[in-house]
Amino acid sequence: MMEPLEAGGLPGEVHKTPSQSAGITRTLQLTEVRDWCMQRLSQLSLDGRLSEARVLTSEHLEMLVTVDAHQTLWMMVEEVS
Repeated sequence: MMEPLEAGGLPGEVHKTPSQSAGITRTLQLTEVRDWCMQRLSQLSLDGRLSEARVLTSEHLEMLVTVDAHQTLWMMVEEVS
């Protein structure tokens, strides 16, 4: 839920909770990955590398169809010393 800004904010302005900001960030990240995949698919197709394009499509088909940060598994990767 969005809450109104504290005193001094413009009328009607709202700020986002940390969870909303995280959701927006994740959606933007997924959109960037989807855009990269689409560009890569286009380039592979133009280069005549159709079997590679099919593999990329099959691996990422769900993400290419819809970007939903709430349905995507997010993992935190930590380096091991």
